[in-house]
Amino acid sequence: LEVLLDEDSLAPRGFLEGSQPRSWILDPDIEVRQLEGEAADRPPYAPLLLPVGGTGGGDLLLELGQFGVIELDGPLEATTGWLRALTVAVATSPWSQHVDVVAIGVDPILNRMPHVQVPGDPFDWAQQVTDRAALEGPRPDSRYEMRLRGHRVDETLVLVGPGYEGVAQHLVEVAELTNTPFTLIAAAPVRSEGRIQFEGDRATLEPTGVTFWPS
Repeated sequence: LEVLLDEDSLAPRGFLEGSQPRSWILDPDIEVRQLEGEAADRPPYAPLLLPVGGTGGGDLLLELGQFGVIELDGPLEATTGWLRALTVAVATSPWSQHVDVVAIGVDPILNRMPHVQVPGDPFDWAQQVTDRAALEGPRPDSRYEMRLRGHRVDETLVLVGPGYEGVAQHLVEVAELTNTPFTLIAAAPVRSEGRIQFEGDRATLEPTGVTFWPS
């Protein structure tokens, strides 16, 4: 297991400095069962750490919540297929049990999966979410700080497929609220912190430049 970071940080207990700059590797002297036992009564720190594809070194998992908003750019089949696979990953990852997925313009059959909602009227749903977020306002503490204190923070992951540009742009306001556990991934031109470009059988995550084979 190798963890890639976006800035320098000392490795916590259980990890060692990796061979690459800004990376940690799991300490080989630590028993996995020991780590699992220590974390058994604590909420998952990163429930949006999800598999997005593969690299020459193995599976690639991204902590999607760090981005807030991710724009997808590429052929319809590629972006929609990747969003469908991501929905399945959330529904089947044991650490993502408290992530609610809202899939718009992806595949109506996804509402049969646990924790997945497919709104009948996406525009009305987006307006309700935006109005509610405006009333609640930004949160004083980040979801990560809350989890370190042992509090469970539920996440909302909204996946927007092609053809719903207006819905996606409306929801950007919610994702940009300070410390809001709301992440938007949209196959539409939106104001975003991250972008995934699909080209051929590969995809590239910007601004990191990481290239992978999409799920």
